[in-house]
Amino acid sequence: MITLTLLLLGCEISRLPLPSLVDRARILGVASEPAEPAPGEQVTLYSLAVDPEQGIGAVTWFGCVLEDSSGFGCDLDSEKLEELFAMDLEGMTQEEQAAWFEELQAAGFIGVEPDLPPSFTVPTDLLDGLSEEESTQGKNYLFTLSALPGEGSLDNVDLDAQGQSLAETGLKRMPVSVNPYPNQNPVIASLVLDETFDLQDQDTLTVQAGQTYDFVMTLTEGSVEAYTFLNSEGQVEDRIEQPYASFYSTGGTFYQDISLYPYLAARWTAPVDPERSEHNIWLVLRDRRGGMNWISLNLIVE
Repeated sequence: MITLTLLLLGCEISRLPLPSLVDRARILGVASEPAEPAPGEQVTLYSLAVDPEQGIGAVTWFGCVLEDSSGFGCDLDSEKLEELFAMDLEGMTQEEQAAWFEELQAAGFIGVEPDLPPSFTVPTDLLDGLSEEESTQGKNYLFTLSALPGEGSLDNVDLDAQGQSLAETGLKRMPVSVNPYPNQNPVIASLVLDETFDLQDQDTLTVQAGQTYDFVMTLTEGSVEAYTFLNSEGQVEDRIEQPYASFYSTGGTFYQDISLYPYLAARWTAPVDPERSEHNIWLVLRDRRGGMNWISLNLIVE
């Protein structure tokens, strides 16, 4: 049986991580597809959750409309969730299991990566009662998630020496609107190493200890979008996105942790005297409106 206490870890907020060095469980990116859905659309959610030592076994997700949340995340129906999680799925038909999952989502539970991928359909009446202008700006969903290191048993979360959970928590805000030009996740067109080698997500590279490498990211045409924004005075402003990339690694050093568009470049020096030969680099792209994309690289240091 999945215990509610462990799943609700995703509704707590942990300490802020260090900028670029990944030496423990971290949530480096959280995205939705589409990035800005309309009422009635199906949404898929996914995360870039990592742990260099144990790996991430599971990521739990809860969600609610932002205006229904508190400063601590979503206000969930704990009794209802406890009741639903205690039910025996083995005795249910496929239709009964589908109905059970719909009840879970109505109570705020969205899913668990990787076994029960988080996805849901935005309620068709979410924007009812809003003016045309307000509906174009829309409402926001708030998602709270928790990455569980290790084997991923939701009934057995590892603790540190002080007895604190090692789970890493994070938040994701997702706009829902009827904007005729909704925000799209930016698309990475290319990642080039030292002006020579084209890299793809999950590529494995062999690098030399102490050597410096340059990574340059480019975006597809249309990834930098123009949009309208309703300011605090009720005036509509025309704006253009200002994407930026954040860089993370399990070893070595970056010249800088963040790079601003259009110069999405990272300079990284491999560990001089590495304690281990295998490392990872993650380059995470954000458009500042909730849109996100990323590339992961595997490194072997010689």
